Amino acid sequence: MKDEGVMTRSPLYLSFGMPKSGSTLAFQLTRTLLELAGVAQDKIAEGITAAETKINFVQKLDGYALDKLLDEAVNSPGPRVIKTHSRIFPRVEAALKHGAIIGHAVCRDPRDIALSMLDAARENRDWGASQEGPYQMVADTEKRLHTSVNMFLKWATTPNVMVICYERLAFDTESVAAEIAAQLGITVDIPRAIEIVTGSRFTQFNRGRSQRWKTEMDPTDASRLEVEFKDYIEAYCQDVPTRIKTRKPRSGWLKKWLARNSYNGAR
Repeated sequence: MKDEGVMTRSPLYLSFGMPKSGSTLAFQLTRTLLELAGVAQDKIAEGITAAETKINFVQKLDGYALDKLLDEAVNSPGPRVIKTHSRIFPRVEAALKHGAIIGHAVCRDPRDIALSMLDAARENRDWGASQEGPYQMVADTEKRLHTSVNMFLKWATTPNVMVICYERLAFDTESVAAEIAAQLGITVDIPRAIEIVTGSRFTQFNRGRSQRWKTEMDPTDASRLEVEFKDYIEAYCQDVPTRIKTRKPRSGWLKKWLARNSYNGAR
């Protein structure tokens, strides 16, 4: 076990998340915690990290990408956090298993993911397009939900990957931030980190409601998804805070953020 307060020697910290799971919030928390600990999070590995972003986001995190990232991060005083939605490739899985790198995987109840996907599709009809067209109903999201759950399970069952449930991430953010800091082996001002993230960084925070599906989803759709994803829901989606610390989206924040940033919101 790593000594408390001793920063991990891992040169990379992988921040994986399912679509619409709060993964941007988890990434920004990790990034900010490291910055407060004195570890700069400058853009690295141009051509591997997405050119259209100002953050270290990698679409396809395969062995080649891993090598390039490690080459540039090896002399850093601490980890560079890498945001990704990639499936876990063999070389990355092996590096995690051996403790050469560490990370987290963010998950969410598929019923709430479906609702958030539909929100995004309504706001931008190009998002979530399939061969049949953009998502319009819950059934349209199910193929991607299955793909996302299977991808998450591979990450979640790999050693040195901490699982983070959306409900705690969004509504008990301070506890989750403290757990990420402990995993990194750093001691920083947690409330200050959260203040920075929620006050000045884009997190894609949407409705600010816990377990939306209970009141917003047709019971028939909710029941069908519950059966389809029964094992996953029982294993990963039960950790709901008893006292929800609701955060509301900041009015007009997205428009202002998009006006001054080139990052288009990797989902």
